Amino acid sequence: MAATYRIVFTPEARDQLVHLHSYIAAAADHDTASGFVNGILDHIAALHAFPTGARRVTIFELACVRSPGGDV
Repeated sequence: MAATYRIVFTPEARDQLVHLHSYIAAAADHDTASGFVNGILDHIAALHAFPTGARRVTIFELACVRSPGGDV
């Protein structure tokens, strides 16, 4: 039988998503904020289907911006 996984959000994680939405909405607009946060939630939901298929991303990787040529 395949292992069963459940995704649990801590109260802190929920608060951070709410804060992130508010921050982006203030800087851009509500639709942009909702799209961004929903994208995060979709990615997290995919972990439920493929729990071992995720790659850990470091803060450094998130901070890097790639140029159109693919160079960092």
